Amino acid sequence: NQAFPGLMWKEKTGRGLTTLGTGGSVTRFAEFQSLEALRLTLMELQGAAYRVIGGGSNVVIADTGYKDPVIRLGKAFSVFARMRSN
Repeated sequence: NQAFPGLMWKEKTGRGLTTLGTGGSVTRFAEFQSLEALRLTLMELQGAAYRVIGGGSNVVIADTGYKDPVIRLGKAFSVFARMRSN
């Protein structure tokens, strides 16, 4: 990817990203299993438009597709814990 050369983006269809199984392609898709990898990616995307999705049950992708980066939170993000700030 030219806009974000350090990231490993791949193309996915809406069929593979939504529970409805419909929609056009997402040209820049990445799934993360670790907080550190997600943090580094969000730092690199700073200022750029992007979307973060979970399992895809509340996602509809237009038949024409989606051009901005889409980030999916993997199974490692299915458990949340409250963190204290100092």
